[in-house]
Amino acid sequence: MPKHKIRHLTSVHSIRDPRIFRKECKSLARLGHDVALIACHERAEVVDGIRIVPIDPPRSRLDRMVRVGWQLYRAAARERADVYHFHDPELVWVGVLLKLGSAGTRRSSRR
Repeated sequence: MPKHKIRHLTSVHSIRDPRIFRKECKSLARLGHDVALIACHERAEVVDGIRIVPIDPPRSRLDRMVRVGWQLYRAAARERADVYHFHDPELVWVGVLLKLGSAGTRRSSRR
């Protein structure tokens, strides 16, 4: 089975949320995938083998949906992942932008 570059994105949950971090990120990493979590956090670090890509915490709910959403989008686009897993419904627009931006950049070896 080919290994994938998988990025989890959340603007709401902590990097230690057990559903995201332990059940998903760590499980996928144990299978050999390249996994990172893009989330509100104070610094870039590696926690239990999972790379944390930090973004600024929100100042309000509206700030989380707009400014933090754009930060998530930019961070995710820089990662150029094979798979993006969104944990918050308010980030659906981020997924649409990532899909539109990657339409012409698919690697032919991944078909």
